[in-house]
Amino acid sequence: MTPAPEAVDEVEDLAVDGLRWLTGPARETPGGGLAWTTKLSDDRLSPTLHTSTAGVVPVLLDAWRHFGDDSYADTALRAARSLADSCVSYACAATRPPPTTRSLAGPPASSR
Repeated sequence: MTPAPEAVDEVEDLAVDGLRWLTGPARETPGGGLAWTTKLSDDRLSPTLHTSTAGVVPVLLDAWRHFGDDSYADTALRAARSLADSCVSYACAATRPPPTTRSLAGPPASSR
């Protein structure tokens, strides 16, 4: 069943309003990036996926693909820049592989 064109227009209008709401609280970062806080009342920017900046990037990219509006892609790029910058000082230690440690079981079977 194909939705009525008016319904599609209404949903797209709501989506644009939602995107405006989503991007409104973005904060400028050094180097021209954008970032979000976990809560509007927070001062600390957060790169996390489910509550702030990292979660906004895929939404903006989907909006760009759907609407063809380059401003969404530009905003996603600026957000990605702030994520890359924050990685240096905030979260990258958690994504690095653990240091090599000696296994209690001895060397891997391939080297025995």
